[in-house]
Amino acid sequence: MGELTFCEKVSAWFRNSKSYLLILSLQFGSAGMYVLTMDALNKGMSHYIFVVYRNVIATIALAPFAFFLERYYSILFMKSCYTQSSIDIFM
Repeated sequence: MGELTFCEKVSAWFRNSKSYLLILSLQFGSAGMYVLTMDALNKGMSHYIFVVYRNVIATIALAPFAFFLERYYSILFMKSCYTQSSIDIFM
């Protein structure tokens, strides 16, 4: 067995520290959101309007992921629901 190459070492490091990097990016995102929120509210934006804008942006950002990643599972779920309802109707 040979020694690991640089790319293999980096790959192993990323595999082992994936959860830490995720939490770190979440913290940076939360801090950035806090700074943007304080700046907008200090400039006079209404709390209610800010919540609406934040929810609209979140919906636009997450909708493609929900549409493409959950499409297969929702089709399977709908088939099982329709099958179960059809069986219930016939009984």
